[in-house]
Amino acid sequence: IPVSTTIGQLITPMAGLGFAIGMVDSSMMPELGYLGPAIAGSLVQGVGFKWMLYSMGFINFLYAPLMYFLKNPPPKTDEHQICELQGRGYSGRRPS
Repeated sequence: IPVSTTIGQLITPMAGLGFAIGMVDSSMMPELGYLGPAIAGSLVQGVGFKWMLYSMGFINFLYAPLMYFLKNPPPKTDEHQICELQGRGYSGRRPS
């Protein structure tokens, strides 16, 4: 995808990826629909709806600061990108 020069070169891999994700989601949804209410129901009965929501909010507040580090990831150098395109790992040394 990074070396695509036409719109067709972008559409084809994205369409394949979207189809693959859709297939996985459609196969998982019936199972999650069956297990989800059973797990959530026992959790609500155990701690109560109010405290379940408080705990979910607390977990979100603990998790949210980690998103700050994903805001500006370090950029890859040109050498990293060239090595990835050529299928070689980056060792930090210049090729001889």
